[in-house]
Amino acid sequence: MSARALAAVFDFDGTLTDPRPTVARFETAFFDAVSRWLGGAAALSLRDAAEDVESDGVIVARSSADPWLRATAVARASLAARGLSIAEVDDAVRQCFHSAYDAAPCPLRDGVAALFEALIAQGHTVAVVSNSPRDRVMARLAGAGLSEAARAAVTVVGGAQKFTVVSPSSAKASGWLESMGASRSFAGAPRPVALARGRYLDALASVAERAGVEPSSMVLCGDVFELDLAVALALGARTVMVAHDGARAWERDAVLRAGGAVIDHALPSRDALIGR
Repeated sequence: MSARALAAVFDFDGTLTDPRPTVARFETAFFDAVSRWLGGAAALSLRDAAEDVESDGVIVARSSADPWLRATAVARASLAARGLSIAEVDDAVRQCFHSAYDAAPCPLRDGVAALFEALIAQGHTVAVVSNSPRDRVMARLAGAGLSEAARAAVTVVGGAQKFTVVSPSSAKASGWLESMGASRSFAGAPRPVALARGRYLDALASVAERAGVEPSSMVLCGDVFELDLAVALALGARTVMVAHDGARAWERDAVLRAGGAVIDHALPSRDALIGR
C-alpha cells in the first residue's frame, strides 16, 4: 500500500487479546452461569456444539472458529431446547457471556500500545470494531499503556454483531453491500461466505466516514475470517489475519492471494499491517 493516510481497523477479542491463557476459565464461568439460568440442571459440554453458527437461516461462521462462538453455540442450543424464545435466548446468552467475560479476561497481546502509537504518529486513523460492548473494550484498552493523546485518538465501536445477517442502516454501508453482493465464494471454501452483515458494515462505514477514506485505504486486522475479514476483502480493503490453530488453509490463502498478511498467534508489526 502507499504512504497515504489509512484507516487501520482492528477486531478486539482474539486479535488484540490472546484467548489461550484464560479460555478454559471463561468456558467454565460461562457454562456455570448458563446452568444457573437453567435452574442448575444442565450439564453443558463443548462436544455438543453445532458446527455451524446461523443468523436468520444463513450460516455466518463455524462454531469452532473461536472459543466464544463455540461456547455460545452450546448455550444457545441448550436454552432453545428448554422452549425459550429467540429473544429470551439472546438475553440469557448476553447476560451469561458478559458475566464470564468479566470473570476471565483475556490478556492483551504484547505491543498493542506501541503499534497504535506508531500508526497514530504516522497520521493513520486507528479504530477497534468489536462484537463486545464498547465500555468493556474501552476499559481493557485503558490498561494497554497508551498515552492520553493516543487513547483519545482511537475510535472504538462495540456491539458490531458481525455474526448477524441484517440490512445495513447507513447509505454508505447499503451501497457497499449492493456493490459486493450478499455472499462471496472463495477458492477452497465449502460454501459461499455471507457478507450481508449490516451492523458490521454500518460500523465500518462510520469509521471510513470519520477518517475520510474509502475501503481501498482501509486495512482490517482480525482473527476469524468469516466474521472479521471476508467483508473487508470483498470491499477491496487490505486484510491481516491473526491466525489461530483452527484457521483453515483456504482462509489463509484468501488473505494472501489478495496481498494481505497472515500472522500466527501474534500482533502484526506496523509494516506488516500497512503492507510495506
